[in-house]
Amino acid sequence: MLAGAAQKQRREGVAILEGVHLADAYLQALRSGTPAVTTTNEASRHATAREAMALEQVVVSQSAAFRDDIQGILARIQTVWSDRVTIFDDALFEQVSPVTDGGVGILLLIAAPHTTLSASYGDASPQARSVEGSTHALLAGGADGATITENCVILDGVQDAGNVGSILRSAAAAGVTLAFCLPGTATVWSTKVLRAAMGAHFVMRIVEQVPPEGLAPLLGIPIVVTDLHGAASLYDTNLRRPLAWVMGNEGAGVSPFWRERADLRVTIPQSGRIESLNVAAAAAVCLFEQTRQQRSAAQ
Repeated sequence: MLAGAAQKQRREGVAILEGVHLADAYLQALRSGTPAVTTTNEASRHATAREAMALEQVVVSQSAAFRDDIQGILARIQTVWSDRVTIFDDALFEQVSPVTDGGVGILLLIAAPHTTLSASYGDASPQARSVEGSTHALLAGGADGATITENCVILDGVQDAGNVGSILRSAAAAGVTLAFCLPGTATVWSTKVLRAAMGAHFVMRIVEQVPPEGLAPLLGIPIVVTDLHGAASLYDTNLRRPLAWVMGNEGAGVSPFWRERADLRVTIPQSGRIESLNVAAAAAVCLFEQTRQQRSAAQ
């Protein structure tokens, strides 16, 4: 089951958490109440009875089973799920582990809460009406037709899993708790994204396969895009209010859909030696400049 999940994560609605750090973040989220939301959709059609992010299986390598850090994780797991832990010999563990450099010692297989926009929140797009199932309270206030008024990031076809994970990690570190992933964006609960995000999944609400025409009418905050030319400097722009930050595709940039609807266009000043920043680096610069301005205003 574990080895199969590595190739069929999206279709089967599962995710693999590698190592002590992600295992700890997952267990903390379950204890404190994670912001993640579960829904029934095409990705998890065969798992409709599963609770959000339910633990399905734990695999530990024999050589790591007695490490203090892993013993601590296992003790927390076994207080609730005493029958989910299996110890594999090292050779077998290496076969099922998606990590090639070794050393993680522990893998957790969980139900991945692939979430989508729901028509019950005012999304009248054809794509949203066709979504199976319903989404639990997702937007601020949780009311029907609610408007999104909190800081958020919109991943507009960001294809590289490392970039997606890095953007989520930076967003979480900057205090952003809501992310929307548009079609063409790497699968959020894939192993590579989870690895790069370093636990951001468990402190954010992440909504996948969001139709842009369904999301745009829900945004009650200014839409911000980055641009290389004809835009105001990021450092001269008022970023103290909540904003919807659109981060575009690595090659094509932000799509025309969002460029046409942008309320703010900003550029990150840089030397002429490099044309542009990587999208994940640009996201980090933008989000932490916003954080700096907000903190300065609060003093």
